Amino acid sequence: MARVRFFSSGAGARLRAAMTVFKVSLGLRAQIFALGLAGVAVLAAISLVGMQLESRSRATADAFERLAFLTNKLSESSIISSVEETSGARIGNTPYTMER
Repeated sequence: MARVRFFSSGAGARLRAAMTVFKVSLGLRAQIFALGLAGVAVLAAISLVGMQLESRSRATADAFERLAFLTNKLSESSIISSVEETSGARIGNTPYTMER
């Protein structure tokens, strides 16, 4: 069987020489180092995503805390005004006295 060559001997040699320039051959230490760097990058990305989620969660919790405070204040003022209307007593700046 005849061997088929796609390049002439000069062109094939130049192509192989060009391909060896771009060939990356890492030793075992370099491979372990690259794997370690990739692991650190993945952990850093996970940490950044976690910090963003925590920040959003904190903002939502703060908004709900403010809403609860305002709701409580509104309900207290509503109760105070209803007590004042039914009993005639003032609970605002004056001392609370209830008449019978």
